Amino acid sequence: TTISYGETSRRWLGIDPSISCDEAQYKQMQPLAIFFFLMYGFGIPGAVVLIIKATKKRIGRARTFRVFSFLVAGFELDRWYWETTIYVRKLLIVLIMVFIPDARA
Repeated sequence: TTISYGETSRRWLGIDPSISCDEAQYKQMQPLAIFFFLMYGFGIPGAVVLIIKATKKRIGRARTFRVFSFLVAGFELDRWYWETTIYVRKLLIVLIMVFIPDARA
């Protein structure tokens, strides 16, 4: 949560206002948090696509889709990547909800 005082602003943890997010120890962790957020949001779906593509080349299409049926079941065989597309779409919705401020607040 952020409160602005003219030119300056103060940020604190919304659930516990006694914890200031402007302190050095929290600012040091920000790049790490952003890195892992991006890895979770884009790295996992990207890795799934790469692994499925590599496996499909190595063991064939039919066996690959049996192995990864928990991800691709219910989709057309030509659209095996759609689960990853849905995952990225959900991530973008969360990003919009978190980083675009609510005008009503």
